[in-house]
Amino acid sequence: MAIKSYLKLLPPNINKFLNDFGKTHAKETIAKVNSHIRSATRNAINDGIISSDFTLNTHLVYDPNRTHPLTFLNLNEAERVIKYLESNWSYEKVWDCWMMIALLTGMREAEIAGLTWDNIDFPHKQINVRQAWSQQHQDLSLKKTPGLTELLQLETPY
Repeated sequence: MAIKSYLKLLPPNINKFLNDFGKTHAKETIAKVNSHIRSATRNAINDGIISSDFTLNTHLVYDPNRTHPLTFLNLNEAERVIKYLESNWSYEKVWDCWMMIALLTGMREAEIAGLTWDNIDFPHKQINVRQAWSQQHQDLSLKKTPGLTELLQLETPY
């Protein structure tokens, strides 16, 4: 970011920018933008461009209508989804397989994305979780702890 552009963000402009932007965006979005601005500010302080962190104590404004709380399926809802998937089962429906694995194992999204066919032992109904998809690196990464893999036993016919 050019110094001239960066200086446009100095107070009170930063608060006006965050308030204006936040009025039409979700809480998570404005928090990410604020995080990037704070990071750039720390870099500017380290580079000697500015002497103090003007992003401290900023109050984030956001549109509550665009901000939705995390919700989870309760047991009854999960069972209904599983029954639906069972009644319409096909290995060709990738997202159905993905949802079924998530519901039956509790595996994280990155772990499911990291599955390969050799991780699945159909005769023994087991899934060996050896790796996970890294969104940051755009590749498969081995589990963080060397030698630690999870062997999940499934009680279903899939």
